[in-house]
Amino acid sequence: MPLVRKPAPSVLTRGALTPQPGRVPRPVLSLPPSREILFWSSCHDGTDPNSLEDLFGVMPRTGVVRRITDDAVSDRDPDRPPGGRRIVSMRASGVDLPYLTVRDSAGTVVRTIAVAGTEPIWMDRYRILACLAGETGGLQDRADIVGIGMTGQIRYVTSALPNEFLNNPAWHPTAGLIATLSTLDPVNQWPLGSQIVGASAAAVTTAITTGIPIPVSAMTRIGAADTWNRSPSWSPDGVTIAYVTPRLCATSQTGGPFMQPEIAIMSTDPHVHPRLITDDSAGCYEDGLTDDSPVFSPDGEWLAWCRGYEDGYAQIVLQKLSNPSTRRVLVADTHRFRAGLCW
Repeated sequence: MPLVRKPAPSVLTRGALTPQPGRVPRPVLSLPPSREILFWSSCHDGTDPNSLEDLFGVMPRTGVVRRITDDAVSDRDPDRPPGGRRIVSMRASGVDLPYLTVRDSAGTVVRTIAVAGTEPIWMDRYRILACLAGETGGLQDRADIVGIGMTGQIRYVTSALPNEFLNNPAWHPTAGLIATLSTLDPVNQWPLGSQIVGASAAAVTTAITTGIPIPVSAMTRIGAADTWNRSPSWSPDGVTIAYVTPRLCATSQTGGPFMQPEIAIMSTDPHVHPRLITDDSAGCYEDGLTDDSPVFSPDGEWLAWCRGYEDGYAQIVLQKLSNPSTRRVLVADTHRFRAGLCW
């Protein structure tokens, strides 16, 4: 009888998935990508002599935190392109208008861009998208998103009407631009709501090339219009969006009821219903607890976000999207407020 040789196990089946006789299979580890998560932070309780906003990084596998800036100037809103090492961020001192800095991975400034931009994000190696700040400051002076070149040239990407304000921009090279659109009552200037809007990558490129900005009315409304959705973030494949959405808090206290900011994910396919990642429907959270600043891992399998209290502390939480039991607090101390995550 001829000898029949069994085929060798493939790369996908060998090892723990096909245990050999007498061997105990090793557990399949679930580890986030090793790429550092960037954020900005300020100390709120006096435990840090320099309580101004500074840039930090944390390793998602170990929780080891690295301080990138430490001086008497405010640094915030870091962003790093996929696969890149340069860090762009906003920098401000006292009453002066903010400007942008580009740093290497160690934190050394390699370029200063004299544009009063906030929430800068990389569009490509040579262009940055940011919310343009005017002379008075505040939300009402950051109406539009602009494209900024490395030498400081500016092209308006959007054209907002009075009482329309765009912030929280996020960019994907094929899916395009998304941002938070906020509106104010023209009479008393009270906020009327916010929602997520978007423009195609081609439309943004055309606006920058021609100098003709995109009217906000021409941008696509993403998700329900009667919500306070905000702070969108693209998945690496440009198919899903993580964002912040409010829900009525399950618990109550004096001055309530309160809206609980939660993390959710929606698809660009309107037929796919959004799903909550965090959920206080069981009343487990304290009133006022905020989930904010969601960001996908480079492989799209993990999500990180900030959890805490506005003007107080905020921790960094990490979870594999397919397995809620993997959720853990990555940065746990309560001495600092944290925001603006970038993976």
